[in-house]
Amino acid sequence: MPPISHKDRKSETPVFLMALGMMLLVLLLLIIPAIPSQGSSASAPTFPGMMPRLGCNNLKTNDVFKVDLACGTGSITAILASVEAPPVSIGSWTTSLGADWFILQGLTSLGGSDHLHLSFGIPDLPWLVGTPFVLQAAVLDPTAPDVMWSTPTFVRVSQGSPNGMKNLLVVRQTTTSPGMTNAAAQASALVAVLAGNGHAVAMVDNLIPSDLRNYDVVLDLRFTATPPPMETAALAEFMTQGGGVFLLAGPYSGSSAGQLRSTWVSNFLNVTLGMGVYVGSGGNLSGSATETVSSMADASYRNTPLSITGINFDVTNEGGNFGPPQSMTQGTPWIVGLTNLGYQTYGALFTSADYAAFHGQGNLAVLFSGGAGAIDPTSSNPNVQAVFENLVHWLDR
Repeated sequence: MPPISHKDRKSETPVFLMALGMMLLVLLLLIIPAIPSQGSSASAPTFPGMMPRLGCNNLKTNDVFKVDLACGTGSITAILASVEAPPVSIGSWTTSLGADWFILQGLTSLGGSDHLHLSFGIPDLPWLVGTPFVLQAAVLDPTAPDVMWSTPTFVRVSQGSPNGMKNLLVVRQTTTSPGMTNAAAQASALVAVLAGNGHAVAMVDNLIPSDLRNYDVVLDLRFTATPPPMETAALAEFMTQGGGVFLLAGPYSGSSAGQLRSTWVSNFLNVTLGMGVYVGSGGNLSGSATETVSSMADASYRNTPLSITGINFDVTNEGGNFGPPQSMTQGTPWIVGLTNLGYQTYGALFTSADYAAFHGQGNLAVLFSGGAGAIDPTSSNPNVQAVFENLVHWLDR
């Protein structure tokens, strides 16, 4: 039988999916205690469980779409989706779904777990690119008096890159500041290398756009810029959707802008994401030493796609540090070097397990380095290309 065309799918499937949807809701209602409905979970009910949160990675054609639901242990759930449109009510519940909602995952019991991990193969359908979707889970927590609805997740289909390459957004700094006069040139050099490796790279200057749904990874290469609150919120939201983020900070000594940038990075880690990570003052502890990729870094980073454990990566004029590698209790050391105070950590890798209270999904990397060749593959720091090639693969979980 020939494949169903876009037009056919649009005209025929909603009726079938709506019927399935109504069946699902009937089943949910049958297993809810016989008490009056409490309405939408937007007004949080009083119960001892956890409010359900839904996250995912970037939705790309010819790729694997990963969905993660965190909710109360032993919950029963179903995940619904729709094209992004004015929200409608389903039964007595107010949702974030449009009228064409359908079932992405039918009734599923979490058993003794509080997470549901799902993967969906997305075919190479060019006509889907640009289509915005919203996902939301209906959850029956055994400790809750009514069905709850998870936080909605908004995604937009982007074109998948071949051979596992990534859709990258690079934020370049074009302004100069004391101690950092070639930020734009460094970013452009790194972009040329990553694009040459096959990644789809978009570059913007100085400002992070509010809508990041087309990207797998955001590389914020602004050495001395302090993002405003709206950009901070955009990055945090991107991480809740499974996006990977890289942050750079430096120089510090003699650079008030660099110091403000480092303070913002510390606040992003410890206030926005709710971690308790030590961030020491910047300076030039790194001196003339040559730093390396730590053997304590996540093994998937060190070995994918290249084996880079222990290779040199020079840090100078760092914007801060994470202290001795062995003292880190959140995240893993990434770039380390010997100083007169012993080994120090200048770069660190963080996963969602490190900032569990924030309920994010994406990976995060931070590097304190403010030298003229910090991220320039054409400089005297020859392993930049390998270090960042592995990084963009690791950041896209």
